[in-house]
Amino acid sequence: MKLYGVYLSPFATSVMMFFEAKGVKYELAFPAGGLGSEEFGKINYMQRIPVLETDDGDYVYESTVITQFIDDMHPQPSVVGKSPLEAAHNRTLARLADIYLLHGFLPVTAELAERRFDSDVVKLCVKTALRGLKDIDETMRRTGFKAQKSFTLADCFLVPALTVVDVVMSALRQGDYLKNVPEVAAYWRDVQTLERHHHYVSKMREAFALRRETGEAM
Repeated sequence: MKLYGVYLSPFATSVMMFFEAKGVKYELAFPAGGLGSEEFGKINYMQRIPVLETDDGDYVYESTVITQFIDDMHPQPSVVGKSPLEAAHNRTLARLADIYLLHGFLPVTAELAERRFDSDVVKLCVKTALRGLKDIDETMRRTGFKAQKSFTLADCFLVPALTVVDVVMSALRQGDYLKNVPEVAAYWRDVQTLERHHHYVSKMREAFALRRETGEAM
């Protein structure tokens, strides 16, 4: 299978982590011609990454759908959860990270590229992220979710999302934005001490740093 994606994309990174958790081999590829090219439009009419190209030449779009597809194809080892309740908890955390920390927060990156640090878009995105962090924190507290050496579905979405939030909040000089979410703070601290998790954090940080050097939006 071939995955079209880059570490700059937290959505693609989520799928990369899920592949590793499943122990399934794949080829990582960058869209020839770029995301907006006619060539990539033939692969994904929405012209977004990630895109999974199957061994049969079919295409699967959207990170949450791709991870579900991989799980359906390779149900073992279990990554979603060892019980229906654990799976529900992991899906809840993954969903919160996807909605609030990624889709709700990413518009801020274009504002940063234009140096509009105090725009209404920035304020709304920060508010959305803080709300998401609060909900994630409470979910972690109620479920006892902690960082572990192996990846769960929740980790695959939380790690890329928190990396984006940390990079952007630092750029916005938000200070200790995790001070009111102790469960998330502990998780984020522990994740960065675990080799497998930290690998993806580092790769994403490197991609962000390179993009900043070019002066483009993240």
